[in-house]
Amino acid sequence: MATARSLVTSAILGIASLVTATAVVSPASADVAPPDKVAVDIVSVTGSGCPSGTASVAVSSDRNAFTIFYSGFIAQAGSGVPARDSRRNCQMILKVSKPQGYTFGVARIDHGGYASLQQGVSAQMQAGYYFAGEASTRQLRHNFYGPLDESWQTTDPVGVVSFESCGQQRNLIINTELRVSGGGSASDVNYFSVGSHDGTTGTTYSLAWKQC
Repeated sequence: MATARSLVTSAILGIASLVTATAVVSPASADVAPPDKVAVDIVSVTGSGCPSGTASVAVSSDRNAFTIFYSGFIAQAGSGVPARDSRRNCQMILKVSKPQGYTFGVARIDHGGYASLQQGVSAQMQAGYYFAGEASTRQLRHNFYGPLDESWQTTDPVGVVSFESCGQQRNLIINTELRVSGGGSASDVNYFSVGSHDGTTGTTYSLAWKQC
């Protein structure tokens, strides 16, 4: 499996700023997860990479993470592929329900998928997230280069966690974009995906919890 160290160039494009909607602290100061009643529901999902019915969310049993599963989030380029298919995007709005007296922030993000890229072909994944009402977005970018034909995985720790303000319910907005570009053989198709058709691979958001 490809790793962030061996195959990926990562660039942090921006970090969510401190605004009235959030509090910013180190993950080390976070408390344990709530004992129960944590749910993550999809409010809306739009974009060419996640048509209706192709994305789902599951919360881990310890309530310290949730995973988004995509079954058709694929960018392609090559023989017979329309140019528009080389770029795919998805915006997902999530409602994170939690017990009164708790708040949360994103502490780490793990992406996974599959890449089939010829020599001279590259792929890029750009992802960002923010709480509704924030003025800016934390964005991450990973670049992959052919030849490559295997599963890939990246891990992005969040150095400073932005917590949702206590007593508020703000949706978490997640934007992800995939691109495939470059040369390669005119007779072949190159593709890059997040998630998998069998629903076993996705994007996991590890959470930091804080008691208000």
